[in-house]
Amino acid sequence: MSRIGRIATIACIGLCAATSAWAGARIDLEGGAAPAISSFSAKTEDGLDEKFDVDTIGSYAVGAAWVLDDRLELGGQWQQGFFDDLEILGDIDQDVTLSSATVGARYQLFDREHLVRPYVAGQIGVAIGDATSEEDGLFSASVTRVSRDEAGFGANAGGGVDFQITRLISIGADVRYNYAGVFDDAHYLTTMFNVGIHLG
Repeated sequence: MSRIGRIATIACIGLCAATSAWAGARIDLEGGAAPAISSFSAKTEDGLDEKFDVDTIGSYAVGAAWVLDDRLELGGQWQQGFFDDLEILGDIDQDVTLSSATVGARYQLFDREHLVRPYVAGQIGVAIGDATSEEDGLFSASVTRVSRDEAGFGANAGGGVDFQITRLISIGADVRYNYAGVFDDAHYLTTMFNVGIHLG
């Protein structure tokens, strides 16, 4: 245990020493579920728009940003959302995972002297969709796992609020409209709770 403690102490000292070199950066860890905002829309195989009710939307994101000034940040994130029992490929229930790698900007409405800082944000990039289902065999008891992957344009836009806890740590909430150009266009909302680590 003492060795682990020494390693942790050295890592903390190294992080603090690197703070000045990384001044103006932040790292975000986000996760959430949105039972209150429970819809997902996409086009079906016959080209019709259809809206699906979803009991729970689970999602997480990891991101980083470079702080240009008191209010403007440029950065990117990797985000995944999970949806159960959607019928986007016909009459078969699908488990759908939508992932995105996006870059964009966040604009804080107040400067760093405020402890509560609302913001607006938008990003564009690549979206990846994965739909998986299980089909019973016609003449046997075997189950076949069917998967379909697609990639396309991705974007998100929304806003949130940050609460500065210490000079290096903030917490907050974020609501985004998400677009994924997969499965003939998918639209969904995410509500995320985040922890921000400020390096400078």
